[in-house]
Amino acid sequence: MQASIAKVNGQMCLSIGNTQAAPVAFRSFRPQANITADFSQHGFRLFNLFPSGINCALANRTIPYSPFGEVWAGEGIYRWDRLREQVDLLEENAPGSLVSVNVQLDAPDWYLRAHSECADSWDLLIQNAGYQPWRESAARYLCDLIDTLDAWLPGRLYGIFLLAGGTTEWYTRNMEGFTRPLPIQTDAFRAWSGNPDARIPPPDMLHRTTDGCFRHPVKDADALSYWRFVSEIVTDCIRYFAAIAKRHTHGTKLVGAFTGYIHGMALPGVVRSSYNEFSTILRDPNIDCIFCPASYRFRKLADTSAFRVPVDSYALYNKLYFHEIDSTTHLTHDHPVARLHSKHDGPFADLRDTAAYFRREVGMTLAKGQGYWWFDMFAGWYDEPQTMNELERLRLLSETMLRLPTRPISEVCLVTDLESNYYLGTDPDTPYPMAEEQAPDLNRMGCPWDSILTDDLFSEAFDEKCIKLFIFPNLFKPTERLLAKIQALRQAGKSLLFTHAPGYIAADGFSLDGMRHLTGLTLARADDSGDEIIGDDGIRRPMTVTPRFWAVDSDETWARYSDGRAALALRGRQESAGFDAFCAAAPVPAAWLRHLAERAGCFRYIDTADPLYANSRLLTVFCHEPGTRRFFWPQPAQLMDFFSGDVFQTGPEGAAVPFGANETRIFLVEPGPAAATGRILASW
Repeated sequence: MQASIAKVNGQMCLSIGNTQAAPVAFRSFRPQANITADFSQHGFRLFNLFPSGINCALANRTIPYSPFGEVWAGEGIYRWDRLREQVDLLEENAPGSLVSVNVQLDAPDWYLRAHSECADSWDLLIQNAGYQPWRESAARYLCDLIDTLDAWLPGRLYGIFLLAGGTTEWYTRNMEGFTRPLPIQTDAFRAWSGNPDARIPPPDMLHRTTDGCFRHPVKDADALSYWRFVSEIVTDCIRYFAAIAKRHTHGTKLVGAFTGYIHGMALPGVVRSSYNEFSTILRDPNIDCIFCPASYRFRKLADTSAFRVPVDSYALYNKLYFHEIDSTTHLTHDHPVARLHSKHDGPFADLRDTAAYFRREVGMTLAKGQGYWWFDMFAGWYDEPQTMNELERLRLLSETMLRLPTRPISEVCLVTDLESNYYLGTDPDTPYPMAEEQAPDLNRMGCPWDSILTDDLFSEAFDEKCIKLFIFPNLFKPTERLLAKIQALRQAGKSLLFTHAPGYIAADGFSLDGMRHLTGLTLARADDSGDEIIGDDGIRRPMTVTPRFWAVDSDETWARYSDGRAALALRGRQESAGFDAFCAAAPVPAAWLRHLAERAGCFRYIDTADPLYANSRLLTVFCHEPGTRRFFWPQPAQLMDFFSGDVFQTGPEGAAVPFGANETRIFLVEPGPAAATGRILASW
């Protein structure tokens, strides 16, 4: 069976054999017969196996991932009976389903006893990541596991998903992995650097910064080299196993991994988590799928939901993103393990609240043309007929979207620079207030937005024509190639917003001239101006890290430090359309973003600050407070609520749409006047 990624009507999907399937799946650490049967009976086809003998992070690592026990029992020795038990459960309750397998590549206890030179890679991935003997041993297990499942499930194994490191997400969970290197890690660092005498810097050097939150490109060169090694060696490790899986299956299976959480933490955490070479993963032809849990910070009903990844980068490289929806539900209040997991979640009082959250996550994901899976983590998250009916309706929505020709309509694009991340200090006690924290403000801007990496600006698949406002949240050290690209965007009339310290880091040190060259504005130090920025609209935004800067010259100032220095400034251009803007605060408040987007000429789809997600054929809006909202569309169009069937005619003049408290409404969009109502209903 051949499995691959396809793009159908602007949506990423799975091509498996002769069929195309919406990427909507189910997985669980604790698969139960009745729950597996429920998902199958509600039309779900994509299921998952997870053989593992390793304990998860909950309760001080006393809870195993899998109740079936370790399968990988020694070099070439396997407990296939434990795998057979999982397969039989699936076969009996979801017959004919399509199956992926999560392959736990971490060194089991027996391996660690036999190889004292190694560390527990789940906890200390960086110690083992470059160690070839472990790689070869894990690769043998990977291939033997694939062969066994292929024999047991002929024509049904479609995906090989690679797991290792902290919480199976390819990061080093224990900071001692960086500061107390084993000899095998030092050997890998020396091989990577080409210097047989290289030493991993001590802790005081690894986290040191020279100017506020920033490393110096020369004085801190040793630390910069090491942190680059951390991301590159783990990235190489993922690619090593992906290449083996592709080669062993003759390219017939999808290969995926949990990685690339660029917006899932404060930016220094991206470097500590080994995710900072994610562009290499995106370009790797052996990696098809990338997974990430829904944002932990924005799961409550007063929040907006958010991606932890640069989600719009994926389709540029024909990658499928699986958004993992694992939040606890109204059914898990008394679940002992769920209570350990749910500190960021709901809590949701009833099915209505749970459904509002589910619809918000799914609507956000479908607006990007990507996939998702329901993660019944420790069983019981969805074990109720009404909840399963809700999941079935969302599955039907996903399948409906595959039949509707869609295109992106975003006119705002957030562009994150991975290279600049290396220059932020990595001390966990001094987080940098950017990345994921910006998402809720962007979601409340009133118009859809894209999220990519600076490398993607050079992709042939990236279409910049529709983007009117580019936001660069962390462009501290632009390359010459990137500087030229930004100048081209400027000449094309694009509006540009830079935050905090754009262009401040040069090859040999720190540079105010570099800031002016990048932004078109003269910026100066403002460390003595206080750590609060106040907008003309009364909004206050703290900026606690240093260095801080202000705009010396601009056409307009919208926010100031307490001493009056310009902290949000804008300058128009004489030679082209658009503007250049600088904001000293990070993240930028939603109201300021809305004002900048309007100035850039971006169309606003809602007249309130409620979170909105949209493409040309789908509109999702969540309202925490009840009341009527007004929706706008650039041309006459109809909005049909997928769940209620209510139809609203809108256009530039807008349409009034009622909302209850904590309600998510998902609309299919049909271009044209009222007479086209039948086309929407037919497509539904």
